[in-house]
Amino acid sequence: MADQKIKLEQNSFDKAFRVKWTGGHSIAVILILLTIMMNTCAVEHHLNKSNELRKLQLDQAKRQYSLDSLRFEYAKQHQK
Repeated sequence: MADQKIKLEQNSFDKAFRVKWTGGHSIAVILILLTIMMNTCAVEHHLNKSNELRKLQLDQAKRQYSLDSLRFEYAKQHQK
């Protein structure tokens, strides 16, 4: 078996597989790109809203800390 030579015919491999660019392909590509763009914009919008909410929560926590500190100092001064 090692001495046998096998000849491969390349007739079927010589032809390239060609794809014609048609209107259907163009529409599909455009729809996919639009979907990607819309998803990107939606994610960015949600991230911006989330960041704004976190900033508001941080500001509220700072104000609450200041009020708690003032109340503690007031209670400490009037306890004597």
